[in-house]
Formats: sequence, C-alpha cells, structure tokens
Amino acid sequence: MKCGRHVKSQLAALRNIGPTLELRLNAVGIYTREDLRRIGPAEAFLKMQAQTAGKLPVCYHLYSLEGALTGRHWDDVPVATKALLLDRTPVLLQSPRWWLRSREPEPDSREHTLLADMTSFS
Repeated sequence: MKCGRHVKSQLAALRNIGPTLELRLNAVGIYTREDLRRIGPAEAFLKMQAQTAGKLPVCYHLYSLEGALTGRHWDDVPVATKALLLDRTPVLLQSPRWWLRSREPEPDSREHTLLADMTSFS
C-alpha cells in the first residue's frame, strides 16, 4: 500500500532484485527504481534491517540494492563503493570486513589503496 491505494511493484525488473528482496522493499514503502534511488541503498537496507531484527545478509542485500541502481551484479560493485555503503550503515561497521572484497583490485588502483588502508586496521 502506498498513499492508501495498491501500487504494483516494478522492482523485479531490476538486476539483483528477486521475489524476496522485492517483498522486503515493498514492506518498507519502496515500489519503484525511483523510490529506491530517492531513499538510497543504505537507508533502504537500514529500513529492511529494522523490520527483520538485523538478520539481513550484508553482502547480498546492501550491495544488491546498489547494483540494482547501477545495473551491476552485487559482487561487481566496486570496493570503494562498498566501503561508502558500509559507512552509511553504522550498525554494520561492527561486523568483520572480510567479505568486503568481491575481487582483487588492480595493483596501484584507488581500490587497491583503499583496501590496503582498511585491512591495515584489522
């Protein structure tokens, strides 16, 4: 329901959005790509986390929302973007970051430097 009337979800057409994630997004008032873009992946994730008692898998859901907006598979979201998403979801910063890396960054790239900086604090 949205504004007291039934709104058909348009999220299933987006990359990374399957039936379960679509239902979870609908439950927090997100029905379209524009809704998701407006609220942003981090805030949408936090709203879903609140409804599921914090039991959403970070890698899949948070990165899937970003990938849905950018047309990327969740695992192909750049490391730097993943770090920014984590910074916007402070409740997740207490989790280990071993899963942050989806692929090895190119040597001497910005992602490589960011990853090296992040792992030096572990």
